[in-house]
Amino acid sequence: KKMAMDENNPNHPDSMVKKLFGRSQAEEKVMEAIKLRALELCHEKHMRLIRCFKSSWTASCSEEHKEFTGCFHKHRDALIAKYMERRAQKLKEQLERSIAEKDKRHRKNDDTQHPTKCFHQQLSVKSRLYNARWCCSG
Repeated sequence: KKMAMDENNPNHPDSMVKKLFGRSQAEEKVMEAIKLRALELCHEKHMRLIRCFKSSWTASCSEEHKEFTGCFHKHRDALIAKYMERRAQKLKEQLERSIAEKDKRHRKNDDTQHPTKCFHQQLSVKSRLYNARWCCSG
């Protein structure tokens, strides 16, 4: 029996990872890809830092470290922001499609209402109007 690909399923691996680490496996893969891309974009500064560390056990590499980490965090944060923006747009589009589908189904159901349901709705409206007139005509 195949496991449903639903992160809300408590037995799904993504659900378990999310409980432990706050992210699904898919999100972890995206974050790992983002880190690798940021590292690629800061390759020169990273290599300078590695050369500094290799040059001596006592070498002070604070300047190289500062340059590399600044570059890495800048690119990583920009890539994460871009990913989150795309994800938010995708969720918004899904929500809009879902609402449109529900509206379409609701309108279809309204067009083909059962006569008894229609009668009770009209009776309810007339009752509310009568009660409103009686209440406010004093």
